[in-house]
Amino acid sequence: MSYGVEVWISSSSGIKAFASTTDNTKQSPLAGIAADPFERMHLAILKWTLGVGKSTSNAAVWGDCGRTPIVVRYVKQVTDFHNRLARLELEDSPALARHAFVEQKKLDLGWFRALESMLMILDENKLEHQLYNPLLCQERAHNRFIKLWETERQSNKKLTFYNKVKGAFEQEPYLTLPSRTGSNLVARIRMSGHKLNVETGRYGSRTGSQHHRICEFCSEKSMMELFVNLPCVDPIIEDEEHFLRTCPRYHSSRTNMKEPTKSLLFHDMKSLFLPEHIVEFTKFVAQLCRTRFPILPKPIIG
Repeated sequence: MSYGVEVWISSSSGIKAFASTTDNTKQSPLAGIAADPFERMHLAILKWTLGVGKSTSNAAVWGDCGRTPIVVRYVKQVTDFHNRLARLELEDSPALARHAFVEQKKLDLGWFRALESMLMILDENKLEHQLYNPLLCQERAHNRFIKLWETERQSNKKLTFYNKVKGAFEQEPYLTLPSRTGSNLVARIRMSGHKLNVETGRYGSRTGSQHHRICEFCSEKSMMELFVNLPCVDPIIEDEEHFLRTCPRYHSSRTNMKEPTKSLLFHDMKSLFLPEHIVEFTKFVAQLCRTRFPILPKPIIG
């Protein structure tokens, strides 16, 4: 996918969204980046690897994989290419590439305009006739993306649980589990890419109706349909925390958990995803999922 990135990146919608400094568009910069055909392919591969659906939040997928979009990953490579051409111009080289670069620059054509626009944002202190700093541009591109990512995930209502357990932008330890089925189950819980009612109740005719999101083990659905709109009713929603911590349906699974994983479940859920606890926690999640969704295959966890 990165072959010829120095040439095609400037015409991609990803670079236009990433280099934009205006807020006139209703679309967030990350949505613009994700809409680029190359990034759509990148995200499709990551989501397939994680075992989550196509509608799973892109911010969560980038964050747990610790992978920035293609337009960010190859900034240094693209900057080096731009500098090589600019150096040919400074040296008044007779090379054909130099003449092509000068023509792009003189006519302010699309490739040069888009690339220059992005590099000027990332290295705004560059003086005339100087070359861009590739390492600085790469670092600032990464930092710029992380800020956009933080804003996106914090404002996404679907990622309420994810924001409670996600720390820094980095690859999560559960991705190194020997069982792909186990890591997929953890990914779905973290990213709300599961089939719990809090998620399935968001779509179609169920949108905005709380009784579609209740835990059917803890509440009588037919009764909730009658009383859900009353101000005194506080329905028990089947969300991630209820599923993992409080639903009595899974009490025996919680009882059988080993310490200190059991204690962390109630007092420090973020730590459950650390390397020293992730295997035990994944076994627990697998037991819960087999109870809630009996058709799931049993993961083999080392």
